[in-house]
Amino acid sequence: MHIACRIWLDLTHAHNWVPPRASSPITGRVERFIEDNESDSETDMQDRTVAYFSGAALLLLLLSGCGGLFEDNGTHLAHAIEKEATKLRESSASEMVVQYETLDGGSDPYYVEITPSFPEGRASSVPGSYLVVSGRTPGGTSYHNRFVLVPQRLHIKKEHGGPTYLVLRRDGDGVSVVELR
Repeated sequence: MHIACRIWLDLTHAHNWVPPRASSPITGRVERFIEDNESDSETDMQDRTVAYFSGAALLLLLLSGCGGLFEDNGTHLAHAIEKEATKLRESSASEMVVQYETLDGGSDPYYVEITPSFPEGRASSVPGSYLVVSGRTPGGTSYHNRFVLVPQRLHIKKEHGGPTYLVLRRDGDGVSVVELR
């Protein structure tokens, strides 16, 4: 963010800066038009350039402050799992319960479904679980595979909204999601 602010300040205060012109063959009528309007066009070009870079810098600043702008319910749950799995690994506890509420909040209905890390008939040793959360901001992800294993398919439907509770259990050196409540 500091770099974006610095570029914006440098460009808005560099009033003597004029962008270079591309050299290309131009017909006589166009050359005369440019010569007749040259004093205005340099000022206009400078103003447009400053406005362009100011707008771009403003957009970067706004987007950098909107970390949750592109987050959906699935990603939101995966981040909650990541945070609590890290806490469980660092503690001496054998189990921890994660309280999760959708980004929508309130009493809107939603469901959570998490597929197993190693489904039957799949020979891969790479965890392939996928979680989906519905609601007004539905989404799914496999991001949680980095932090937990899921031994079996888990599914819960919340007709009246409210929190979902995920039970995380220490499993040797790893952590598993074993139940949804």
